[in-house]
Amino acid sequence: FELFKSNLILINTARGGIVNENALFDALKNKKIHAAGLDVFETEPPIENHMLFSLQNTLLTPAEDWSWLNYLHL
Repeated sequence: FELFKSNLILINTARGGIVNENALFDALKNKKIHAAGLDVFETEPPIENHMLFSLQNTLLTPAEDWSWLNYLHL
């Protein structure tokens, strides 16, 4: 993420493994990029306390199964 401009909004609707979630979390938390929108995760469904859920600069939606939506804390 060091190569991107700080106003980047990353969107991934393809496959969860394409984006390294640890690196994404670090980039978002430290304002290296502006925001992210994901509807796929490395592990589906994501765990209840997934680190990306704690960030304000993310939009996270389920790709396949809406049953985990109750884990989202907006």
